[in-house]
Amino acid sequence: MVSGRKGDRRMKLTRQNYFSQDANTEFMSCSQFNSFLKCPSCAMAEIRGEYKRPETTALIVGKYIDSYFENTINEFMTDYPEIFKKDGSLKSDFVQADKIIKRIGRDKIFWEHCTGEQQRIMTGEIEGIKFKIMIDSILPTITVDRKIMADCSDKWYDGEYVPFWKYWGYDVQAAIYQEIRAQNEMMRKPFVLAIATKETEPDLRLIKFKQETLDNALEIVKIFAPQFDLMKKGVLDETKCNNCDWCKSQKILKENEYEEI
Repeated sequence: MVSGRKGDRRMKLTRQNYFSQDANTEFMSCSQFNSFLKCPSCAMAEIRGEYKRPETTALIVGKYIDSYFENTINEFMTDYPEIFKKDGSLKSDFVQADKIIKRIGRDKIFWEHCTGEQQRIMTGEIEGIKFKIMIDSILPTITVDRKIMADCSDKWYDGEYVPFWKYWGYDVQAAIYQEIRAQNEMMRKPFVLAIATKETEPDLRLIKFKQETLDNALEIVKIFAPQFDLMKKGVLDETKCNNCDWCKSQKILKENEYEEI
């Protein structure tokens, strides 16, 4: 079911069609926005169905843990038989995932943050552009997104170390989630990252963004979302980063065009 403002004429989103090509064409999402920030050409290739990002083990581990909280882990195991060894036991990455789940279960506060209403879909608009969000754990007073990460160390980006949440665009995600939920409930709620790490001894962290951080991130969305929407509509030419896998796959060398060193 979708929460949205009355009178909206828009595709009705469900868990079954949320990630579909039609939904990604009609709506912008946090992941799509961040994809455009990195490489508009790759983002458009994904929307057109020309490119699909590889489903990494890290991504599948995250889905495995999500399925536990959604009580759909049996269905998940059916859909992802590759998580098992030939002898039927779990592969090491998913043994570690079980360890993370048990660690979460031992911490009352962290557990409470992760066990609100699961995967609530909401829609709204930012700068007149339709956005969709799917909230991991929605509680009356806060919005929570689970993150399963290798660690929480700073990342090297564009010549400097930046906080991991900035590197992965989690501040942008938080700003979009807060804004869309506020449009649906007429009240602005804090956003919390509930992070569990894949370290030998899993670390648990609850990170609440300052409102100033969210306001600054929302301004970035307001500036760039209209440009990205024009690219989706074919009004504005998409640009290439020339570094991602999609751009490399589209690269065509020209005769007598050499890189001089």
